[in-house]
Amino acid sequence: MQPAAVGFGQVFERESDIRWSQQTGIMVTTGGLLVLTLVLRITVIVVDGDRLQSDPDAYVRLATMLAEGKGYVAANGIHPTAFRPVFYPLLLAGLLTPGFSSADAVAICNLMAGLVFVVGAVQLARELNLHCTGVAIVGFAAAADPLLVRYTTEPMTENVCAATFTVSLVYLLRFVRHARCSDTGYGFRVAAIAGLLLGVSVLCRPVVMVSCVLLSLTMAVIQWHSICARRLSVIPRLVWIGMPAVVAALTVAPWVIRNALHFGALIPATTHGGYTLLLGNNSEFYQRVVSGRQATWDANSLQGWQHGLHRGLEESGRGQADEHVVDDWMYQQAVTEIRNQPAMAVRAVILRWRRFWALTPTASGDSLPGYLLYAVGTWYGLTGIGLIFSLLRLYRNHYVILLWVSVMSFLVVHSFYWTNTRMRAPLTGALIVLSTAGWVAQMRRPPVTQTNGAAVDKDLLT
Repeated sequence: MQPAAVGFGQVFERESDIRWSQQTGIMVTTGGLLVLTLVLRITVIVVDGDRLQSDPDAYVRLATMLAEGKGYVAANGIHPTAFRPVFYPLLLAGLLTPGFSSADAVAICNLMAGLVFVVGAVQLARELNLHCTGVAIVGFAAAADPLLVRYTTEPMTENVCAATFTVSLVYLLRFVRHARCSDTGYGFRVAAIAGLLLGVSVLCRPVVMVSCVLLSLTMAVIQWHSICARRLSVIPRLVWIGMPAVVAALTVAPWVIRNALHFGALIPATTHGGYTLLLGNNSEFYQRVVSGRQATWDANSLQGWQHGLHRGLEESGRGQADEHVVDDWMYQQAVTEIRNQPAMAVRAVILRWRRFWALTPTASGDSLPGYLLYAVGTWYGLTGIGLIFSLLRLYRNHYVILLWVSVMSFLVVHSFYWTNTRMRAPLTGALIVLSTAGWVAQMRRPPVTQTNGAAVDKDLLT
């Protein structure tokens, strides 16, 4: 006797029940991860809260000037500055103005950024169609990431930029995956959000400007011959593909215009680039650190070099010049150093790669107990192995390629500019998702299927 055929309605109901169950499970998991995020970060604030009072990069001072109505000005409270990007001080100023203390403002900003980051990482994993277990692993890794948890107590941009950049990648993948020319409303909306978040990330960490360019070029290659794009002529096709970049440029435009008005020069990022390039490319650094004599640049030598740098500025007649003039001079000095010592410059690039991918922060040896250093090293070691797996097995997936392009954009910039482990912090979401996808693919070794003309790992479609 033949079994009765299953009706279409029954199949639909079962699939709907499965989707509802998965959606509910992910929502519950995300809620638990957000609680874990708060617990870990509040614990660090309680244990290491004194760092909230510090201001190593002068973001709190800049925010205080903004809150007091003095504008975005230098330490003298008079001259405009573009030495630091503006977004993080604006966030802090928004909390300082109604009366929060600087420590409370830093804690609130970094805590909220941590929550947004975890949600963004979970959504990024879902955009790659990782299964529920993979999504949960990504969320846990995002909530407990040692680097971001550690910088919860610092008035610095790590957590905020990690949040904005991760969510921008979510919307970029949605634009590539789901946007259709026939649904222009959805396409414009997704592109606008992606571009806005990319622009905000640039105003938080200028290196994202390079990411935006490379991601836009990669999307153009991916989408140029898509079914959607082929319906359009060349110019509309370019406009469609370039929408996120255009919105990002519009987001950054007020900062660029402000700098042009104050400095009479084109300053799309900051006036800090020349210093960071010279900081990583000078004879003193080459001789002491790049040569291998010292693991880190000791404070006395660094301060001596900085004093010499100020003397050089005075002797060149630029000691009292505008920031952009000083920035240009430092760029020139750095290029001269690189040309004079090309072999050491190449060794310095290799050193910066090692620092960028370091399993433990170089300068933390004396501040963290051995067992914590071992735990952090193991954590990032496992992440690194997963990244290697993702390179070996998932390179044919367009969306994975986009994530790797974002990673490479940071690595390109920090091959030349001053670099340490925290410089990769904004990439944490992309790195966690790539690593998890790599581990999943390696452990399950699923067959590869063909979807819309692109080879996609079947495990990412479950």
